[in-house]
Amino acid sequence: MGLFDRLFKKPEPTPEPKPAILIAMVLLPDESSFALKRLIDDFAAYYYETIVAEGDDVASAFTLQNEQVGLMCIDKPVPSEDIEFTAPYTYTWKTASADLKNHQAHVVISLMGGNPDTVERFKLQTRLISSVLRTTDAIGVFNGEQSLLIPKHLYLQQAEQMSSTTLPVNLWVHFGLRTQGGLNNGYTYGLRTFVKEEMEILNSDEDIYQIFELLVHTTQYVLLDNVTFKPGQTLGFTQQQKLKIGYSAGNFVDGNSFKLTV
Repeated sequence: MGLFDRLFKKPEPTPEPKPAILIAMVLLPDESSFALKRLIDDFAAYYYETIVAEGDDVASAFTLQNEQVGLMCIDKPVPSEDIEFTAPYTYTWKTASADLKNHQAHVVISLMGGNPDTVERFKLQTRLISSVLRTTDAIGVFNGEQSLLIPKHLYLQQAEQMSSTTLPVNLWVHFGLRTQGGLNNGYTYGLRTFVKEEMEILNSDEDIYQIFELLVHTTQYVLLDNVTFKPGQTLGFTQQQKLKIGYSAGNFVDGNSFKLTV
């Protein structure tokens, strides 16, 4: 190829990034608890969509809402070290370690790509997990990517609230809470899956529950409206509230994060 050709060659289009694989695990007392047909029937009854799957109770695959989905029932527990690593951060399930000590199987739900809308992908994953929970003797849900362990009843309770205006962000993002030196801190872990920066509230004398609520509301806002903050902006959910937004190296998360000054 000559110099002229190299200078004026039409550039190759930049490939679209592939959606991340979303993986969640439903923890079971034993493998016999799961049946593919029960899941298919439940999904149709609750969400009015038909799953046409290839496979059996051990492994199956199907396409739903333009998403490639895989299900696998594994007759082994999730490694205990994975559970023990996550359990200390699970303030909504204090007995997680003890409750999961003797689980003997788990269903892996994998969303492998197809739908470019990450929020819609998480909604679909939530519905599939809920169907598995309703049709098995499941103990809870484990999502290692977001460091989440959620008991069955709480998962179903929050999933039922999902709508076009309400997202069950507690099922998708870990909200970390820490008290250090008499001051309270909060952070998100999991927003990067949505191609958003994590958020932190640091060294605040606000009540820890208020910090949690603020992070949840802000995450709802960011995901529902596809918001991208800029340093120096302010945020408020009431006429009086004006929270300054900064951007710097993370304290409780890797990389940079947006800092909300309360």
